[in-house]
Amino acid sequence: MKTSGIWLFSRYEDVMTLLKEKETISKQISLARAPEKIRAFDLTLLNQDPPTHTRLRDVIRNSFTAKKIAELEPKIKQIVQQLILNMSKQTEVDFITDFARPLPIAIIAEMIGIPPSDHNKIYLWSKKIASGFDSVVLNPEIYQQQTNALEETNDYFDYLVHHYRQNPSDNLICLLLKAFDNSEIDHSEMLTMIIVLLIGGHETTIQLLGSGLLTLLHHPEQFELLKKQPEYMASSIEEMLRFESPLQRTTFRITTQDFEINGKHIAAGEQVAGILGAANRDPSQFSEPHKFDITRSPNAHLAFGLGIHACLGSFLARTEARIAFSEILANLPNIRLASQAPQWNCTTIFRGLQSLPILC
Repeated sequence: MKTSGIWLFSRYEDVMTLLKEKETISKQISLARAPEKIRAFDLTLLNQDPPTHTRLRDVIRNSFTAKKIAELEPKIKQIVQQLILNMSKQTEVDFITDFARPLPIAIIAEMIGIPPSDHNKIYLWSKKIASGFDSVVLNPEIYQQQTNALEETNDYFDYLVHHYRQNPSDNLICLLLKAFDNSEIDHSEMLTMIIVLLIGGHETTIQLLGSGLLTLLHHPEQFELLKKQPEYMASSIEEMLRFESPLQRTTFRITTQDFEINGKHIAAGEQVAGILGAANRDPSQFSEPHKFDITRSPNAHLAFGLGIHACLGSFLARTEARIAFSEILANLPNIRLASQAPQWNCTTIFRGLQSLPILC
């Protein structure tokens, strides 16, 4: 299928091919934009090929390993328990604003070195930046909002970089400063890397937590099974990722040579994208794909991508979700939907809730 100048692929096998292909498909957005339209943010590791992509990713890779994320578990649990305590004191809450949003923002902000007083500000900036990723609904107004937010965020992080230059600490900004001093990255790459870490470190996790809880509440028999057999927690989270994939569509890709996929010829210079949400419900890959089954195994979903561009923060998102839902099961046994209907975000790339009213 081709629409608005983009080839869209929905079969699991085809999407997997797009994710793994690196010889004839490029992530460089500069191949599709005039030089005067290229912004610094367009040159982040999200829109790079090797060896530049490898160089940039290697700078932060070790900060997101399973071992490194495990060290954050006590802090994650502490924040989760406090948020649950706050919710338990109220009859009705919005799970998104009271839990799903503040949790991942607090964690990635601490990792980066952003003070708590600025959490709301950076969330609003990142929301405007992320809205510009959706090429289907992108218009001049959204593009300008994204550009303005990028400029403001860039200035803010430039200030933090100077602050931590004078006041060293154990955070990602100081890690990037060290890489800058070692000539591994330049100043612009350092600032845009922080923005990428901020957005990637919380945006999809908000969607996972929100739609994950909603899915459990819509499938009470699965929720009861999880309560009785919490050993299914890990597979439950994988099924949430498959069933309601936080990222519904792959980010920018363009063919650099003539390319053939599943018998379809695509000329060089064409944009291509995989529909992750559809691939994760492909009946050729998953039995009863529209059934939410927390015991599903195997479950080789593509929610976090594949290959060299696979999501670097997948361990972090999984860990936050595991701790969050474990504590919810333990401390909010009567959690249920409120009478007011949940509201979904209006975007074709991120699948998530704007609000989720619940009773505690």
